[in-house]
Amino acid sequence: MMTTEKGVKEVIAQNSRFTFDEIELTDPIDKFISSFMADRLARELKRKFPRVNTTELTNVLFSRLRTIADIIAKVDSYTE
Repeated sequence: MMTTEKGVKEVIAQNSRFTFDEIELTDPIDKFISSFMADRLARELKRKFPRVNTTELTNVLFSRLRTIADIIAKVDSYTE
């Protein structure tokens, strides 16, 4: 079974110029993904984690979620 951390990092790596190993939990989101890519990132996360609410995730990606760890926590909140 895939962990949320691994899944989120894989999606970010696939949609940025960084590799999986270069992504740290404390890194800011905007280091990897620009704000205009928020919708795409949310859709890609939905593919890996079907319970993700793409509209809500897109809306909070750059307003409240600042780090990779924040995204992981938000994705985890959909599965609880």
